Amino acid sequence: MQVPSRWLVGRKRTAEAEEALAEGEPSDLWLQSWWSLLDRMEPGDQLWEFKADECPGPGEPVDMPHAGYAVVRAGRVVDAIDVPWMGGPAPH
Repeated sequence: MQVPSRWLVGRKRTAEAEEALAEGEPSDLWLQSWWSLLDRMEPGDQLWEFKADECPGPGEPVDMPHAGYAVVRAGRVVDAIDVPWMGGPAPH
């Protein structure tokens, strides 16, 4: 899944995102994907929250919403992960 920049809703600090995620009690598998996403971030990268109610690509159900966190580098989304209660544990 690609996250278009129009889905970005606001920049987040890692601590803010982790507080919100803790309330949803994500699985260990999802948490491993989250930590992997954070490990891939480079100096200067930004963490953004994203949300979309549209189908992001071919082969996905039209009614499948997406929400999660994206890594923005030099103004471009370079990595993303759905929140566990929206799209499951797989990082993108």
